[in-house]
Amino acid sequence: MTEPLTTAPLRPMFQWMVDVLEVEPTEIQSLWMDTQSSTSFAPFEVDSVLVAIEMLAPFDRARFDGRSDEGRAPAGFVTVATSYTETMRCGALHVYNAVVDEHGNRFVVLAFDDNGDVDLIVIGPDADGREALIARIEALVAGAASCWRGQRIIIDLAEGRHYRHLPPAAQTDCHLDAQLEAELRRNLVVPINQYRSEHRPVDRRGVLLHGRPGTGKTWALGWVQAQVADQASVIVTTPAMFANPFALADLFKMAKLGAPSLVVMEDLDLTVTARSPIGRSDALGELLSYLDGPSRAEGVFVAATTNYIKALDTALTRRPGRFDRRIEVGDATEEARRAVIIEVIGRIGADVDQIEAVVSRTVGWSLAELQEAATLAAL
Repeated sequence: MTEPLTTAPLRPMFQWMVDVLEVEPTEIQSLWMDTQSSTSFAPFEVDSVLVAIEMLAPFDRARFDGRSDEGRAPAGFVTVATSYTETMRCGALHVYNAVVDEHGNRFVVLAFDDNGDVDLIVIGPDADGREALIARIEALVAGAASCWRGQRIIIDLAEGRHYRHLPPAAQTDCHLDAQLEAELRRNLVVPINQYRSEHRPVDRRGVLLHGRPGTGKTWALGWVQAQVADQASVIVTTPAMFANPFALADLFKMAKLGAPSLVVMEDLDLTVTARSPIGRSDALGELLSYLDGPSRAEGVFVAATTNYIKALDTALTRRPGRFDRRIEVGDATEEARRAVIIEVIGRIGADVDQIEAVVSRTVGWSLAELQEAATLAAL
């Protein structure tokens, strides 16, 4: 028969817990086995969990390398990016943190990786206090400690984590075609910015911009991102994530938790193509599920682009509810060209009498081509 823990010499981890929790050694076995509360977080929430624990102000820490008999080691730390410009030094996963609540109750808090998810365990003799502490951590992760809600991030599997921060979208004087701007305002900007209002127009929407390369589709989506920067979580995808169903699931889970959110998918023709005679691609099936299936969530708005709309499956492009609006972005209108040219001529001090001549010579130009010419003229 195994000798009871309380009559054997205490392992370093248990001795540390006895000291931290200020309990008798005879209580430690029941504390470890019976008096703990736990919860679980998605992999992309690990940074927010570490920040939440840091905000609880641990008064002591220890690392035991995941095993109770290896002895106490110096606590490990990581630098967590809380936004594009700010970081915080936090205790790493698998570090035991000792915290005290407002009533003076002491607890041990441990966050560790469990097959991708983040499990959080709170140990302490006060059951109500444990549950209250769990609830407080969950609230912090959902709010003040969140490292991605309300931010502009990119899903990047190459980073070793699920996302990295992007700089805020610049509020530039973007001369969109009047009709295109009206469509983007109606279908994305207004619904997102009014999502939290009592009379929100719609709670989800999908827009697909298509047209030849260089017509300014990316430029237009950048304008949308700038318009909703104060209201939405903006999540930008990369081609690699469409080959990973778990990453795609995390993407839309993040979008749902961060609602209202704007999911940006560029160049869909490079990642999600038409189904073959033997069946549809995994990426297409997954995407359809989240755009117009049981996994679709309120508060998730999708903006996508493609240079070759015919390369996409008709299930993605023609069925309402997946992309509610399909907008062709073509050559710049005369009105849009004139607005850009007037701005450029004013900036470089050129002859204003040349405005109409330049407008007539740029028929068939896209906004992107016109903007590039304007940039070169200013150099």
